[in-house]
Amino acid sequence: MSRTLRAPFFSLLTLMVPLALCSCRAPSAVSAGESGVATPEPPDDSASFLPEDPSQLSASPETPRPTLSSPQRPEDFARWERDPARAKRKSELLDRPLLILFTGLSWSTNAKLLGEEVFLSKSFNRLAREHLTLLYLDFPQNPREAPAALQQFKTYYDVRGFPSVLILRPDGSVAYRRTGYVPGKAQDYFRELETAVRQLTGQP
Repeated sequence: MSRTLRAPFFSLLTLMVPLALCSCRAPSAVSAGESGVATPEPPDDSASFLPEDPSQLSASPETPRPTLSSPQRPEDFARWERDPARAKRKSELLDRPLLILFTGLSWSTNAKLLGEEVFLSKSFNRLAREHLTLLYLDFPQNPREAPAALQQFKTYYDVRGFPSVLILRPDGSVAYRRTGYVPGKAQDYFRELETAVRQLTGQP
């Protein structure tokens, strides 16, 4: 990747603090550093994209939709970071591609269905645990109401719709992107995603 592209990426990372990434309804705590300037307090652990009860992602519990089957044990779920700097470090340390999910889970039906039908599946979670670092960025229905740093991330990657998925190489360059989701097409969506990941990681 060119130097001209990497520099802005790391500049953005310095702006993307946990406050900018959590839900707008739940601001992070801040603490004052030695300089007297309030600095965000990093979370003790990585936040999980998945609720304690995975059924919360079900768009219509009364009418089950076709999925790839969900893991039954919590340890079978891949972990989703909400801090870009942490996710970037993890991606570099593990030498893995970074998958970024730009979503609006609280208001977008298709985003919710993507979570239910793909990201809760055994197939995706197995793939992610073995080959990916995951980053989850949640936006309000009006992106202009999102924190400025979050908007800057969206602008930098030219994200024009929700849900959108990007996969970055360990050097920060974009290797794959997809916007939108067609309900009931979990198999097609996952196959395309899996192909992109295996091409990046050199897996058969």
